[in-house]
Amino acid sequence: MLNRLDILDERVDEVAAASRRTRPRRLIMAVFITGFLVFNLGLRIAFLWFAAALLADFYGVAVTRLAERRGAGPKVRRAGYVSAVMVMVGVWTSLAVVLWLSDHPALRFAAICLTAGQLIHAQAVTFRSPTVFALDAGVPALALAGMPLLLGGYSGWSILTVLIAVALVMLYVVSSAAVNARRVDALEAAERAAMSASAAKSMFLATMSHELRTPMNGVLGMAHALSAGPLNDQQARQVDMLIRSGEGLMTILNDVLDVSKIEAGKLELESLAFNIRGLVDEAASLWTQAAQAKDVRLVCVVDPLAPTWVIGDPTRLRQILTNLISNALKFTASGTVTVRVGPAGAAFLEIQVVDTGIGMSTEQQSRLFQTFSQADASITRRFGGTGLGLAICKQLTELMGGAITVRSAPGEGSAFTVALPLPAAAAPRTAPASPSNGITGLRVLVADDNRINQLVARTILEAAGALVEVADNGRHALERLAEQVFDAVLMDVHMPDMDGLEALRRVRAGAAGAGDIPVIALTADVMHGDEGDLLACGFDAVQPKPIRPADLVRAIAEACAA
Repeated sequence: MLNRLDILDERVDEVAAASRRTRPRRLIMAVFITGFLVFNLGLRIAFLWFAAALLADFYGVAVTRLAERRGAGPKVRRAGYVSAVMVMVGVWTSLAVVLWLSDHPALRFAAICLTAGQLIHAQAVTFRSPTVFALDAGVPALALAGMPLLLGGYSGWSILTVLIAVALVMLYVVSSAAVNARRVDALEAAERAAMSASAAKSMFLATMSHELRTPMNGVLGMAHALSAGPLNDQQARQVDMLIRSGEGLMTILNDVLDVSKIEAGKLELESLAFNIRGLVDEAASLWTQAAQAKDVRLVCVVDPLAPTWVIGDPTRLRQILTNLISNALKFTASGTVTVRVGPAGAAFLEIQVVDTGIGMSTEQQSRLFQTFSQADASITRRFGGTGLGLAICKQLTELMGGAITVRSAPGEGSAFTVALPLPAAAAPRTAPASPSNGITGLRVLVADDNRINQLVARTILEAAGALVEVADNGRHALERLAEQVFDAVLMDVHMPDMDGLEALRRVRAGAAGAGDIPVIALTADVMHGDEGDLLACGFDAVQPKPIRPADLVRAIAEACAA
């Protein structure tokens, strides 16, 4: 809580910041007033006043910069700004006095308007600081009362009338400034509450993500292990359905988390060269079976003029494209879904997904990109979905500097068009692939406090030919590493007694065998355990939960080969 008796508190800084933002308008106003003075009072007075106005503004800038360069404390810096306010208010108020002394009725009216403008400025800009407000409103108020009383020949009841009029004006100015201050305080309190609620939501989602991903790691991990074993046709179909259902649940969870990260401003984009043609084919291939099951043709058309390699974020572009294809197939019972890619001006690519599905009305399109919204309530019951996919497409597209549009009509299908700034890039030089024998025979230590996660990792790795040992936490992992020789470590980030980050730090410091042993992070904490942060901490790779067997085996093989 600010000390209301402190005349040089943080509120002076707030007013100073607001004043800096209004400086261009203030200087433009000074130019117009100078022209007005040239026409009414002559070049000499106009030049003198304009020079004084510029010097006053320059003084304010100079005092602030001098205090910053010398490392002056906040009190000294604020005192300097208050002195600058005194100078600027004096310059502008002196102009009102000069206009009043001209003895011309029109110029006297202009003097009153000028002082009224100063009071409005105080009421709207400097009300946050009582000190600055007292100067910004008090000096013009004294001029407003003093000009007719001291220079206008008023007497008797006329003086009383002027004083009452000025008092009423000041009463309104002060009360309005107080109302403005209360409104700003309320807005700031609401903003703090909203930020607190957003942080609480993010923390809740991070916790729920971790708690849901951990059991899903067991479900999907064992399902993948089953799929690799000897199964008859019926069992294979049942396991495949189990995997697809689990991955569908993970898609919903990931969508919710992506929306939360985008809204919290925590989603970061990559910028690297990738093959746009390969990415489109890969995204479409994920939906080939689904299209065939519905007897829908899925066609990809890439314009020959489109560059093969572009610079951007391939992961997020793949997510946009996957969501659009999924949406098109969901609402297309028969016909064709076409994916087109082509140039759209300098450094822009246009990706279009066209379907022959049910289409939408204009009113339905207006709600299409809203979070947790479907074009129609009955859509959810008939086709399913959370209503997040297209909202994420829009948010990701805008985050990447592009735009997404839709063209549709009921019964005539839909066409979604995404335009993105993806400049062409040269094809990267690829090093010759080194021969790899997978992970057969490698000794791998799995450090995870969850027994199910241990079993999942052991099952996947032993099926790939690795020799596996387990540890319940980071401290036990260090003991195992000191006693035995391993080729790689799978380290859960969150464990009791000693977490994965501390264990990694000690491994790299040479506290347990070879300090350069490959260590792969296992994490279910996608909100706070961003891959880039974990890699920066010293992990060789990051594997999110639920574990994908092929990805895990590949990560270990690549880390050991490096």
